[in-house]
Amino acid sequence: MLFLKVPSRSVDIAERRQGVMLAIENLVLGAIEEGFHGYKSLSLARLLHVLASVFELVDQSQTITKRDLYYTNVKLFKCQRASDQTLETVAKMLNFARNDLNIVASSRGRVLGAISWTDENGNFVDAFKFPSLGCFIPARPLRIRALQLAANYVLVRQCPKLSTGCG
Repeated sequence: MLFLKVPSRSVDIAERRQGVMLAIENLVLGAIEEGFHGYKSLSLARLLHVLASVFELVDQSQTITKRDLYYTNVKLFKCQRASDQTLETVAKMLNFARNDLNIVASSRGRVLGAISWTDENGNFVDAFKFPSLGCFIPARPLRIRALQLAANYVLVRQCPKLSTGCG
């Protein structure tokens, strides 16, 4: 059995968290001083909702999916594409990648077999206990702390992309 120890990223996470919080604060304070010129009220409401969500997620070290963000206020976004576009705008404004804002696309598929890991919260996941369907690969695989692999081969199967959105 192969046991891999993944180095702790707690310092990097804390620094990133502080950077995101500071970027949000500077963006909002600057916009208040200069005014939110050029934004329609709906766009501004969406922007502020996403900024507030990101602030809360980063502050509490929680992660959600883009789909979860959409469902936080369906009436405001009206469709998944609107929340996705607003999120990408916020990421560009803050100069951080979307994943750094604690919002991920979705789980990255499934894995089965003799593999297990410990996630960033200390939860132990053993894929061998899910022999028929497998278990979800974490949405943020770089946050895995320890990985155990007892396999001679790995088979990667790529599935076709599903189309979702509005329009």
